[in-house]
Amino acid sequence: MPEEESAEELSKSQRHYLEHNRAIRESWLKHTAALNDEIEQSQAKGESNEAIIRQLLEKYLPPKYGIAEGFLIDRKGNQSKQTDVIIYDQFAHPYIVFDTRDGSDKSNRFIPIDSAVATIEVKTTLKGKLTEAFHNIQSTRRDLELIHPLVTPAQWGDHYYTGHPTAFIFAFRSGWSKPEQIKKTVRSRITQSHIDPKSFFDLLYVHDMDTTIGWVFGYERSQFLVRPCDHWDKPLHLTDITSDDQTETLGLSHFLSQVITFVTRFEVPPLNWLLYYYGPPVKMKYNADEKPIHTSQD
Repeated sequence: MPEEESAEELSKSQRHYLEHNRAIRESWLKHTAALNDEIEQSQAKGESNEAIIRQLLEKYLPPKYGIAEGFLIDRKGNQSKQTDVIIYDQFAHPYIVFDTRDGSDKSNRFIPIDSAVATIEVKTTLKGKLTEAFHNIQSTRRDLELIHPLVTPAQWGDHYYTGHPTAFIFAFRSGWSKPEQIKKTVRSRITQSHIDPKSFFDLLYVHDMDTTIGWVFGYERSQFLVRPCDHWDKPLHLTDITSDDQTETLGLSHFLSQVITFVTRFEVPPLNWLLYYYGPPVKMKYNADEKPIHTSQD
C-alpha cells in the first residue's frame, strides 16, 4: 500500500506541474498575441517601425532607462552611425545627453557610449539590410572608446566586465521564404564583410517568422548564449533559439524579455567619471585663510 500511495502522490504532483506549466504557456501566448496586435495596429496608423519598438520598450523597461534615437559618442568626440534605438541609464547620467537641431529643426540626440547599455537596429525587411545593420553595430563597438567596460552589479557575484553595450537586431519581416535561410545569410554576410567578431550582434529576432538567433562558443553548442564581444577569441556558432516544446514559438515576448535581461544586469560608470571625462577640464586654485575656523566647541 505505501508504494501505491507514493505513486498516487507522484501522479498528483505531475498533474499539478503540467497544469501549472500549461497555464504559464497559455498566458505567455496570450501576451505575445496582444503584442503582435499592438504592432499591427501601430503599423496601420502609419507610425515608423523604430517608433513602434521604442513605444513597446517604454512599457516594459524599468523607468531608470531612457530610450532614444540618435548617435553614440565617446569622450574624444568620435561618433557612431545613426542608431534606431539607444537604451541608456538616465538615472545614473541624467545630465550628459546632448540635443542639437539640424536644418529641418529635427532634434538629434547624442548619448555618451558610457551611458548606454544596449542598442537595437530596427529593419522593416532584413533581406538586403543585414550588412547595413552589421556596419551600424560595428560603429558603436569598434569605433568608439569606453572610459570603462560595462560591469555587472555586485549582487550578481564577482564583477563581470562585458565591454560595449549589447547589440540587438529586430526585423519585422525576413524577406526569405524559409527560416533557415536567415542563419545561412547571416553567416555569409559576416564573412564577406570581414566583420570583427567584437562587432557581432548579440541577438537577432525576425518577427514574421518568429525566429531568434544568437551565439554559443566552442564546441559545446548546447551551452548558454554568450555575447560575442566577451568571447570573441573562441570559436563561435550561430544557433536558433527554440523552446523545449518544438510545437510552440518563443514569440515577441521572449525577445523583449531578453532585452530586459541584458539591459538590467549591467551598471554604467559613476556620474562623476563622466562629468570629468566629458566635461571641460577645469583647474582650481584655493587660497585658504591663515587661521582655520574651528567647527567644534572642544
